[in-house]
Amino acid sequence: VQPFLDHVETVQQTEESIVTYVSFLYAQLTAPLFLIMCAGLLLLWRRKNEFNIVMFMWVAVFLLISSLIGAHYEYRYLFPLIPACYFFCAFAMQEIFDYAQTRWGIEKHFPLGASFVIILMVALPALGFAREIKSLNSGFYQNDFHRRVANTIAKGNGFTWAGGMYSMYQEDAPFHPDDPYYKIYHLWGNGINYYTGKIPKIFLNNAHYSLLDTIKSGDILVYDPVLIPLQTKYLPPPKSIPPLIIGEIFPIKFALDHESDYIKTFVHEEDRIELHFNKKDAFSIKIKSGKPLTQNYFIWLKLGGAASFPSNSQRKTFYKFTNDIMWTVGAKKEFFDSIEEVALLNFKSEEFFFTK
Repeated sequence: VQPFLDHVETVQQTEESIVTYVSFLYAQLTAPLFLIMCAGLLLLWRRKNEFNIVMFMWVAVFLLISSLIGAHYEYRYLFPLIPACYFFCAFAMQEIFDYAQTRWGIEKHFPLGASFVIILMVALPALGFAREIKSLNSGFYQNDFHRRVANTIAKGNGFTWAGGMYSMYQEDAPFHPDDPYYKIYHLWGNGINYYTGKIPKIFLNNAHYSLLDTIKSGDILVYDPVLIPLQTKYLPPPKSIPPLIIGEIFPIKFALDHESDYIKTFVHEEDRIELHFNKKDAFSIKIKSGKPLTQNYFIWLKLGGAASFPSNSQRKTFYKFTNDIMWTVGAKKEFFDSIEEVALLNFKSEEFFFTK
């Protein structure tokens, strides 16, 4: 997933505008229909009447609202606009045909020639539509991954989601470089709610520690190891989709027992968690427990004071670890000093692979 993480800041700073939607229309309609649609808009504007103004406003208002209010520049949001686009195409073709018949008077052969031109123009969009319909029968769309995940979640009481949206895609999908989600499908809160009727408590890697009080022992946790949602702007995509990790979670709070400038000790009954700052913008987390840890577990840090951390990496308070009792975490001394409580979350989990 490294190619995705490398470009996060670049993508967040990308300036998009109404021009982005125009590029989507150009690709969706193909060049011939797009040019004819533009001609239809101009011709429609020249012949103002109530109906033509309404049709023109259909496009103008939609693009204005989507760009200034919604600011979601994605293919899928063009769907309400497509009928109007084809209307403008039809309007322009009718105007062109009427002009040609009047100018050259070739009424006998004109219908056949006009039909041939129309077929050529709609051939590319029709082929693309046929490919989309055919792809619905592929293993990607017939996969039972969603139901397997939903059935596991339905067995528990509470339900929490940690990490980003779980991304799925086809290897041969025609990704669009200007649409970060084109042909990328994401399973997250809304999808799980549709399948299970349950609303998750969703939190990311820098979630507020107070959410821990809403998690009960034995609740279901869904963890996506890729914190950044997969987007086509991060091409090329990874060769394999990492698994979604699901299981029961068992949180334990460790209270601060002792601290010095570079060491903090947190305790729960006879178990301890020690934090050691190493003066190199990092600190180690060492767990001393008489009970065996699960294969996967989380450490959640409670930060106090009025410290502010300018970057996401410095605000991160939620860490996943595997098969070990000592880890090193990069952080500034200010971050280390603000830690006032630690939670250990044992995670009895299994991996769910999406098979493409």
